[in-house]
Amino acid sequence: MIRIQRMLMGFGERKGMNGLSKKWTRFVNNKTKKATQVPLKIKKKQSRWCSYVNVNVFVDITKLLEKIGSVHLFKESPFGYLLGLSQLKVQLQIIRSLVHHLSNNQDDMFVFDINGKEMHFGLREFLVITGFKCGGCMVFDHDQNSTSKLLSRYFPNAIDKVLKADFIRAFKEDGLIQEEDFFNMSMIYFISTFILSSPPQLSHIPKDHFLCVESGQYITYPWGNLFFFNLRHSISSQMAKDPDYVKFEGFPLALQIWFYECCNKVDGSIAIRKSNRTPRIFNWDISKNKIYFDHLQKGMFRKYGNQVIEVLLSLLINFLFYE
Repeated sequence: MIRIQRMLMGFGERKGMNGLSKKWTRFVNNKTKKATQVPLKIKKKQSRWCSYVNVNVFVDITKLLEKIGSVHLFKESPFGYLLGLSQLKVQLQIIRSLVHHLSNNQDDMFVFDINGKEMHFGLREFLVITGFKCGGCMVFDHDQNSTSKLLSRYFPNAIDKVLKADFIRAFKEDGLIQEEDFFNMSMIYFISTFILSSPPQLSHIPKDHFLCVESGQYITYPWGNLFFFNLRHSISSQMAKDPDYVKFEGFPLALQIWFYECCNKVDGSIAIRKSNRTPRIFNWDISKNKIYFDHLQKGMFRKYGNQVIEVLLSLLINFLFYE
């Protein structure tokens, strides 16, 4: 049996048959003493993209509140209108493609260069897509030294925050939550896992959110501002760290739906329009098909033949702001 000994003689570059420069190394056959130069196989760095949006949040909340017949309380809350949403899915390759075309990340908006057109996604677009209200003061109106009943009852060792994974575990544990706390815990669960999504083992829910819900301030608090700037900060900071490994936190679904709305035509294997209403998040049935980045670049993101249009999302904007 001929033994092939790999002798690394240093790396060089030469032109391959396709004219491209190739890395190469040298192999020597111990029997014939002949050396052969072969291309060096270099593993391509893999991109990793992930999202933490809990698309089953309404199933989880309904299941808990139905035990005491209190689903109507959530329906009457500022977020109750979202209970009518179809099953959602974060299409990471859509978000990845959008970020790939990000030309300028301003303080108050994203600026994309898609198909030769400059596209803006700011607070206004975020609100029309999601329906979240904004405006007014973003400061939580309560005493920072106040004690949270929920933190004291279910997380006695927590001081000013609780690990999100611990909160989710408590929320889903049968018999742990007292009936009088079902609604407040459901509200915090919705905000923390659906809109302000993040890695459960690496992120926390601040005491401010508990106090805001317990005091009833959540009804008038301008959540839209907080949600949008959380998304903007998440994407900009993640891209600055490592553009090949991005953990989309916050609510990237808003960007995804916005892009659908800005297209002349959306591939039916990606999403299908079912209505034309505001908030625009209700307009689409999102496919569960697997989507590939290269397919998008040749289709919806190609330079010619499928030009996007920046829709003037102005319907009902005045109603989305607090005076």
